[in-house]
Amino acid sequence: MRIENNISKCQKFVNIFFRFIICLRFMSNSFLLESLIQYYSFAMKTLPVYSVVRLEWQEDGERPVAVLDFGPDCEGGYPAFTASGIKGAPVVRASYACHPGGLGDTGDFSHETRATYLGPEVDLPILPASTNRHDLFRISAPGRYEAPLQQGLVRYVRLTLDTPGTAVTITSFALENRGTHAIEPVVGAFDCTDASLAAIWRMSVRTCQLAAIPARTSPLTVQTANHGQVTLGPSRAYLSDGAKRDRLVWSGDLWWAQRNAYAAWDYDSPYMPESLRMLAENRTPEGYVQACPYPESRGPLADGDYGPFPSDEFAAWFVPVLWDHILHSGDRALAEELYPVARDLVAYLRRHCRADGLFEQRIETAKHASSLDFGESSTYHRSYINILLWKTYRDAASLAEWLGDGESAAAWRAVAESLAALIRRLFWDAGKGRFVGALETDEFQGEANGLALAARFCTDEEAAAIRRSIARHQHGKFQALFVRGLYEYGYADDAVARIYEHGWPKALDPSWEGPRLTSECMGLHTRGWGDEAHPDTAIAGILTNYVLGVEPIAPGFEKYTVRPRPSAGVTGASGVVPTPWGAIRVTWRMEDGKPVIDCREERHPITPSISFTSGRDPLSYDLGDEITFSIRARGGSRIRWKCLGDDGRESHGEVSCLPSAQMETLLPGEPLKVTTALDRPGFVRLRADLLDSAGKEVAHFDGGAGAAVDDIRPDNPEPPGFDEFWERRRAALAAILMAGAECLEIKCEREGVRLYKVSIPCAGGRPSTGYLSIPKAEGRYPARVHFHGYNNSWSENAYRPPKNPPADAIFFDVSAHGFELDREPEYYTALRATCGSNGYDYAFDPVQNSDPEKAYFGGMTWRVMRALEYLKSRQEWDGKTLIVEGGSQGGLQSIWAATLDHDVTECQIFIPWCCNIGGPDSGRVRGDWHIEWVPTLGYYDPANMAKRIPSTCRVTISWAGLGDYICPPSGVMSFYNALKCPKSIMFVQGAEHTYYPPAPQQTSGRTTTVTCNAV
Repeated sequence: MRIENNISKCQKFVNIFFRFIICLRFMSNSFLLESLIQYYSFAMKTLPVYSVVRLEWQEDGERPVAVLDFGPDCEGGYPAFTASGIKGAPVVRASYACHPGGLGDTGDFSHETRATYLGPEVDLPILPASTNRHDLFRISAPGRYEAPLQQGLVRYVRLTLDTPGTAVTITSFALENRGTHAIEPVVGAFDCTDASLAAIWRMSVRTCQLAAIPARTSPLTVQTANHGQVTLGPSRAYLSDGAKRDRLVWSGDLWWAQRNAYAAWDYDSPYMPESLRMLAENRTPEGYVQACPYPESRGPLADGDYGPFPSDEFAAWFVPVLWDHILHSGDRALAEELYPVARDLVAYLRRHCRADGLFEQRIETAKHASSLDFGESSTYHRSYINILLWKTYRDAASLAEWLGDGESAAAWRAVAESLAALIRRLFWDAGKGRFVGALETDEFQGEANGLALAARFCTDEEAAAIRRSIARHQHGKFQALFVRGLYEYGYADDAVARIYEHGWPKALDPSWEGPRLTSECMGLHTRGWGDEAHPDTAIAGILTNYVLGVEPIAPGFEKYTVRPRPSAGVTGASGVVPTPWGAIRVTWRMEDGKPVIDCREERHPITPSISFTSGRDPLSYDLGDEITFSIRARGGSRIRWKCLGDDGRESHGEVSCLPSAQMETLLPGEPLKVTTALDRPGFVRLRADLLDSAGKEVAHFDGGAGAAVDDIRPDNPEPPGFDEFWERRRAALAAILMAGAECLEIKCEREGVRLYKVSIPCAGGRPSTGYLSIPKAEGRYPARVHFHGYNNSWSENAYRPPKNPPADAIFFDVSAHGFELDREPEYYTALRATCGSNGYDYAFDPVQNSDPEKAYFGGMTWRVMRALEYLKSRQEWDGKTLIVEGGSQGGLQSIWAATLDHDVTECQIFIPWCCNIGGPDSGRVRGDWHIEWVPTLGYYDPANMAKRIPSTCRVTISWAGLGDYICPPSGVMSFYNALKCPKSIMFVQGAEHTYYPPAPQQTSGRTTTVTCNAV
């Protein structure tokens, strides 16, 4: 049984629409295409994938098998599903493959019990990716099941049973991306008259997205097959060698992969600079840079520690990769940071050259792309690595010159020129028109000749000769060198032919049943260990540089060329190239045998911005540890900062970003360092304001870090008779019967859903009201209850009918205040004025709050309890799943719900309000908008509620802000630490109460359990 996911029809429609727009593109001179490409990508990534499978193995019957096809634009992630309809004690076997040829009990490859992590042997794929392509799940009860390790890339999932006489229904099978790969928005674009090349560009970009690994900012403990639990440390974001097999950064492959990222993503994407930092951290004192360090690895390393892939060749690639990044990003701060690494690496490489300058390979670092065996080298003087060293010296010289080190630049250029002459004398075979592979052999080596072309080492005469002698290279990575080199020397028809004779167009063929991605060596694998998502064979960057024709020639696109290379099938192109200063938009078409170019710059002024990071995971500090914040600013005059700690410590300062005689001045690109510490479990808050020359704030950043955060506890004792207080309130609510509840059906804009206005009698003087939606189809459904934030609870979102309620669950949108629904705005304005007292807005009056029976929160809690009571009375509820959700005040109400109604199964919240309300009175940093503490508020404080939430409920705090001082992080953590149920939390650096950074620089999480029933 093969099951297509339910997006296939929609995919076909979107694809047809997309092709129509491509045709439209060349009928006009607009740039409509670029935005539609982005819409297309968004649509394809956000369409849901759900499947329902019934597996039943009769004792005398055949073993059931179902295959789920996630389509050619497949992803990877954590396998997860919901099980129901259980018979016996089934064990579900899920196996994963990228092609039908790999479907079997163990998927398209298997290591079985292998998990040698951070040991003497490279373990691929690296954790937390699974070393197997199959999982076993012992189904003990209905509910959610997920694998503990991720699968890097999957198109097909094969489901079967290992247990005769059992049965199970599997629903909502998904591969969840939880840090598996990037969701980086595609801001670049490319199209041309050759539709296949345009599709290859998109395929290449998609491959890079799947191979880009987000940062892990907190330790992660995983269960391995034969080494028990392994704790993985934090790691940087990086562009890996592949989505499925390695998931490592490889210095020797980034030069091929990186330009695909620049062609598609914004210039300040973290994956390339963080990849470079990861490599730089893993170097030896003698200057060697490891080829493929583990993401968790941090130096310093000992001399002779050459890593799991000892390779001088791969080490040398660090410099060209760094310079290419600087050309595209203009990141001077990174260049200054990593320049010493490049300088030491050049010195290391030169120490292992002969007296005449030719590199002489040692056995212990002899691995290279054509010889993966350790210590194997029958050729000690290879042309490829010497051509690479010529490029390394040249790029190091360019970097040195840009940074003002003219002496080193001149010296390295001289070394490069001398080496170039030596290479031509020793390796150029004029008779055969090519470079030989090594001094020890005159055999043709495709890598050396491809690199000589792509790096523009050749003279025009040498390039013409190589063009005549080269043949198709079996390795797509090196075939890409020929493609790039042929374009470089003006042989565009040959370059396109090289693309078409290899696997790139074949991956687009409708008959291909694997992923629509660039694969390892660009061979189309049907099973085995090969990687089907390999960015070093992606060629989006080549197409942008040569077909569209845009390429930087000075750091940060300060200077660039627009020089399209037309060919027989390419007579026009258009696209968008991201740069640090804005977009370059190019369209060209052939007229009278020449390309006519329309190039427009969209330069934007520097937007003032400020950011900071802590030195490490912001939740990882211990008491007394030095906490250092690094603050960077753009576009302002000076930085004013203030640092406050939960231990009462305080500091502040101001520095100039421009030359100033009046105050401390930062050098260009220099970060401001602020150092502090904590001697009490808690958090430190750092607020940094960027000011213009008139002293007006133009940007700010609010964030911080914590020390011993797992030891934070509520700061005030629980009020007396806490449980008795709530028993009295339950009894008072029970005295008000629900018999008079009103449920009026109203028009619903969504097909298949009934929508009701509900008003339920309740204690406290006001009813519990809200909008209730229920699927029309007969059946029993899970339920979700939504609560609103403080100001949002008075907005149209709260009193107007929802426009798109879910079609597969009951949804109850509950009013915090029990007001009538769908009234005129004046009604709500007048009603809100009556909710406050003594000049305070509702819930803030300390006099009212001093009597817990009269506090405004009292009526709100009754309305929460009554809403849940009513929902559970509906026959449409399945009696099993009851989820409450909300943010801020909505998070507070959800916590009350999970505490006071033990039928709640999940509490899904963010930035929960009022946790540890009295914390500031005990010395913690006071929030910007807070309720004055009176001890009776302790009855409503989530910090006191937490331990009463039962273990049958899972609490998920999807995010809390390290800069949120309406819901201070110390308060949220005091609530979290008091929970005894399954729980997880994620803190985000720079997130404030009403602001979530678009690209968080640091996040840090905690969890008590890994939901896993894998055998």
